[in-house]
Amino acid sequence: MSKSQEYPAPAPATSRTRLFLLATWAVLTAALIAFVATLGTNCPNADEWGFVPALTGNEPLGPWLWAQHNEHRLPLPRLVYYCLFRLTHDFRAGCFFQVGLLSATSLALMAVAARCRGRPHWADLFFPVSLLHAGHWENLLIGYNICFAMILVLETAIGVIALATRESALRSGAKIGILLVLLCLCGGGGVVAAMPVAIWLVFMAIREWKSRVAGAKASRSRAAILLAFAAFPLVYLAVYLQGYHRPGHHPELGEGGFAVVRVTGEVLAMAFGPAAARSWILVAAGIVVLGFLTAFGLLRNRKSEETRRASLGLLAVMAGIIGVALTIGLSRAGIDARNGLSSRYAYLTWPLLALAYLFWAQRGGWCGKWFPAGLCLAAAVAYPSNMFTGLMAGADIHRVLGEVEADAQSGLPPEIIVRRFDEGKMKFQKGQEQRAIRAMPMLKTARIGAFAEEKR
Repeated sequence: MSKSQEYPAPAPATSRTRLFLLATWAVLTAALIAFVATLGTNCPNADEWGFVPALTGNEPLGPWLWAQHNEHRLPLPRLVYYCLFRLTHDFRAGCFFQVGLLSATSLALMAVAARCRGRPHWADLFFPVSLLHAGHWENLLIGYNICFAMILVLETAIGVIALATRESALRSGAKIGILLVLLCLCGGGGVVAAMPVAIWLVFMAIREWKSRVAGAKASRSRAAILLAFAAFPLVYLAVYLQGYHRPGHHPELGEGGFAVVRVTGEVLAMAFGPAAARSWILVAAGIVVLGFLTAFGLLRNRKSEETRRASLGLLAVMAGIIGVALTIGLSRAGIDARNGLSSRYAYLTWPLLALAYLFWAQRGGWCGKWFPAGLCLAAAVAYPSNMFTGLMAGADIHRVLGEVEADAQSGLPPEIIVRRFDEGKMKFQKGQEQRAIRAMPMLKTARIGAFAEEKR
């Protein structure tokens, strides 16, 4: 063999790790796209029957954007949902949009984790493995549930910005303030999550007000900007409650006794996916322990003014997420004690795990190695069960909506089609009969999906 013959140097370990992470992310993203493409249908699903008048132009857009839906007002998600539907005339547009949000979030957080640590690590698989699975079937097959996906993204983004220590208080505070406004516009859950962050912005404003580094006038101007953002959630809540009424089919707040604890625990556990709710006591206990350890680590993180600010900001975001779980427990225990907890809430608490992961990855040391690895392994254990649950439930939804479409194409009148909504396998559509009767002629006129024409 010639001594002059050269061989390419092996790829650095960090490059191989990065390629492994990207390949896994791409495969899981493709699997989720295939899930929606295969099991999604261009037919309203559940509450979407009631949105058809606005989507097809038979109802004014403005009032619908602000209209109360259960306890929520969802102007931002409704606007996005409306635009997606008008562009595509397809109810699956919101489903694919969710996949895009989840995929982009997991990819971005892998990059953030690598930057926090100084290099990528195999445990960063936690982000795609815990987020990109079919266990989120209820959200992924209802395009309108982008409202939950948007809360997930905004909560996470606020936490990531709060964790950064290199930006000035005004710069990071203004970014968070803008995201806080968007979060409030995503419904009641967003308003609850925003409150502790608003308190943190008040704290930052007070510190700016007392600062004399750039002169009193400049400091007070910066403080006023932060206070304006901090005040928005309270002002918005006051407007939100104008004309508000408690949904008649919902129990009184806190009704359900011990079920409040159970539902809150299930919501926390579902951060690992809806399948984790079956073992909610163990999983929720583990998350509570992780939360206490993370809070303890954040409170001890006092190396500088910037790190103290970042620690308090991350604590505020995590407190908001826990507040959302508790609110769901208080408001849903009386319902879900009878019918089981809806899997759509799994999006809302996932950022709690993601932000804890980033903190420990940034912290380094023994904890920075084993805490992220433990979260990744836990997500990997839950992944098969989440996928199986999602595939089974998704197949049922696809079959049910396929039968609705077949009935519509065969020329059956809406009054006959909706009689089947009382059947056991159609329970996901139960209660939507009157909305569907009104919606089906509108879908036919608008030539949407299977309602566009009848089989000859």
